[in-house]
Amino acid sequence: MQVNNISVGIIGAGVIGSGIIKNNNKYTRVLDKNNFLSHSAYIDNSKKFKLNFIIETNNNIREILKLSYKCKILSSIKNIKKIDCPEIISICIPDEYHYQMLEQVIDLKPRLVIIEKPISTNPILSKKIFNIYKNKKIKLLVNYSRRFIPFFSNLSKELKKQKIISSQVYYANGLLHNGCHIIDLFNMLFGDIKNYKALSYRDDFSSEDSTVSAFLSTENCKSCFMIGLDNRNYVHWEMNIFTNKFMYRIHTDHRKLSIKKIKSNSGIPLGKRLIDYRTINIRYDMAIKNLYLKAKHILDKNLDWEKEVYSALKAENIAHKLLKKAKLSAINNN
Repeated sequence: MQVNNISVGIIGAGVIGSGIIKNNNKYTRVLDKNNFLSHSAYIDNSKKFKLNFIIETNNNIREILKLSYKCKILSSIKNIKKIDCPEIISICIPDEYHYQMLEQVIDLKPRLVIIEKPISTNPILSKKIFNIYKNKKIKLLVNYSRRFIPFFSNLSKELKKQKIISSQVYYANGLLHNGCHIIDLFNMLFGDIKNYKALSYRDDFSSEDSTVSAFLSTENCKSCFMIGLDNRNYVHWEMNIFTNKFMYRIHTDHRKLSIKKIKSNSGIPLGKRLIDYRTINIRYDMAIKNLYLKAKHILDKNLDWEKEVYSALKAENIAHKLLKKAKLSAINNN
């Protein structure tokens, strides 16, 4: 049997941290049969990692955690001594507390810290924390989940063989909170972002982090659109990519890819049209597992970790500029 060889501590026990949700003013744990949907569920059931602690300020949530996990369930990072610090600390708390917690864990001297996106709500502070971690020789890994799904890296390689005509992503729940994912994904799939413009916004997440509709132009796709929906109506995420050969549609909460291909002499009137080709499943549920395997790989082989943080910083910078421009000149859809 393989020994658990990397210890992990989780700070924050919400949906992504430990699968805890609030429904009708009652906290419950999401059923996760594969143990892939939250940080603590994956770590607790992995042979490569060992769950050291979960920190959660809410007493009701801590009581639920005690029924599910045998690790230390704590109320504050102040309960952790430097000698007891795990090799990896994962921060899974609300965005506005990211910077403060990233500062606090420095004194514990973990080898690597995983932070949920965005790094912070202020690009200046995000860059500052990156420089501090670099100087302190603490590695940082930002959980832009699509970077840890092989499907997206494979799609990026496939798109390089085609001419990309246009892409659109439908999203909601804040430009920083969710939209920076899309900016990072455009950069990953289509190359460097050259230009961008805010078109409209609505405050479905918060007035400080509006959901912004925007136009972006990248190195290999001159026409990219982020189209803001309203999370108060329903949850929806969808991406369409049009190329000179295919149309790709990523849908069903990132779990499916539907492809259309060109067919001549089709439709009325006859012409070149896109017709259904095939649909495949995307293992989006593997993101947490692959995130930790990437972290282990960085530690075991002392791999470069800075390049992806630079990409995260770039996405945050663009998101902040779009937010500012939206408030100044874009259409208010509230």
